[in-house]
Amino acid sequence: MQEKIFSNLTDTAVQVNLPLVGVVLIGGKSQRMGSDKSQLLCANTTLYQNAANKLSPFCTDIYLSVNKVQALENTYEFPLIIDKYDDQGPIAGLLTCLETLQTPVLFIACDLPFIRDKDIVDLLANRNSAQWCTMFYNRSLSVYEVLLSVWEPSSYKHLLEYYKKGGRSLQKFLSRWNIYKTDVPDENYFKNINTLKEWEAIL
Repeated sequence: MQEKIFSNLTDTAVQVNLPLVGVVLIGGKSQRMGSDKSQLLCANTTLYQNAANKLSPFCTDIYLSVNKVQALENTYEFPLIIDKYDDQGPIAGLLTCLETLQTPVLFIACDLPFIRDKDIVDLLANRNSAQWCTMFYNRSLSVYEVLLSVWEPSSYKHLLEYYKKGGRSLQKFLSRWNIYKTDVPDENYFKNINTLKEWEAIL
């Protein structure tokens, strides 16, 4: 489903960008899928395992960001960070992880099966730790590609303040603060899987 790791590129990325902790975001409701999409299998690998494999060359540790139901119902081979903010979308996972880890975090959502190692290398090459976060921007859709992104510890207090004031949209948060826009390399690789039909189409 995805390309193999570019060992020469990932070795460079690890040296340049350490320390960096990786988190796979799997705590969404998966309502349109009808079941927990993080558990979908392709070539005997679940979507969350596939995402974790993509992060591992770039990160010192890997965590899963999960909701309370997932933590109770499933057994995972990675340490868990359980959402503290119920039913609030991706912002819940980001806030909980930033509060818990207090270190730079490379996030990837489990439902981005087309992401290439090159995309992560390019993202890290554009990382500026003086900024709150680093991610690609899709100009054709006018959206930040939040589901593959690096967030620095300095972002936490600003994101928490936004949340406490009722903010839930990460797009609005990023636009309000005019976060730097790095053009997405190829938007076709950033398509996420939301429905069973979309999933069956790639098998």
